[in-house]
Amino acid sequence: MDAMPFPWARWLCQGAQTGAAVLLSGTATLRLLAWGTGVERSPHWNRLAWASWIVLLGAAVLQLGLTAADMSGLPLAQACSGPVLGSVLGRTIFGVVWKVRLCLLAAALVVGWCAAVTQRSSGRTRLSGLLEIAGALLAAALSATLIWSGHAHASDKHAWLLPVDLLHVVAAGAWPGGLLPLALVLAQARRDPDLVSSALRITRRFSRLSVAAVGILALSGLLNSVGLVGTLSALWPGVYGRLILCKAALFAGMVGLGAVNRRLIRPDETASSAPQILRSLWRNVAWEMVLAGCVLLATEALAMSVPPASGEGTAPLLTTLPRSSFFICGPPACMSGHDRWEGATIR
Repeated sequence: MDAMPFPWARWLCQGAQTGAAVLLSGTATLRLLAWGTGVERSPHWNRLAWASWIVLLGAAVLQLGLTAADMSGLPLAQACSGPVLGSVLGRTIFGVVWKVRLCLLAAALVVGWCAAVTQRSSGRTRLSGLLEIAGALLAAALSATLIWSGHAHASDKHAWLLPVDLLHVVAAGAWPGGLLPLALVLAQARRDPDLVSSALRITRRFSRLSVAAVGILALSGLLNSVGLVGTLSALWPGVYGRLILCKAALFAGMVGLGAVNRRLIRPDETASSAPQILRSLWRNVAWEMVLAGCVLLATEALAMSVPPASGEGTAPLLTTLPRSSFFICGPPACMSGHDRWEGATIR
């Protein structure tokens, strides 16, 4: 059996798509939370949203070529030919999800452009507010497409985890995905005293949303662990269980920093204490972002590891599955050169 081509490129594509989707969702969420404060169309947030969109599109295109090479067993240049790409897009589950993601990216582009034009010409109106809501929903939908690349999708045995994964990625977009946009507005407020009140108001709103997101992430993560690990005794011996424990520890650290931030933004702070509060908030949010990055790495490592309760038929990113199991109508003639292929769960 041939080795999977470009394994690290595939892994980087997956990580880039996950990070960009969560960041795009978080930026859209912060715009809604900032509505009415005067900073909802911050140029920093605009650049962040467009950068996330570009990374998503570029990683998706590269992933399509790498997946075609993986499924066909052909060199990358040959795999990017019309027949192979047509078969991947039209006859595989990956292709269906890829086309849905591309349509969502196109819709997000149109909605984002319309929202920018509307606010530039008319300011904050009901239409611009509806466009912001539509943008946030599209960003959440983009994040939701990631669930078809996890262990829950790899086997009917764990199909019940798909809605759990859906809640998990949407909540991740609301809280960890919003940390970088929040850090940007806090940094801007430290330089511009006129933005201090707005920054603290946005932070309070974000803090309230984070409480709900933490609850959803904790519950969905627990259900995922129960479904994929099985028992507590299976946590430590294997790599998968240790990664879950590492991810849980990082998550606990993020929750602790969030709790400190909630104490900092009490309603009774004075104007004289605002600079110190902003400095502490920015420092804590920066550390939260570092932990969130580590959580993302642990998440991608989990996708590449075998869960203890996987059983027959569930495979991670770098284990083998019959190639035909990922085709809707069976593999076409242009991909008949190999009986099995590496790379079961593909973003």
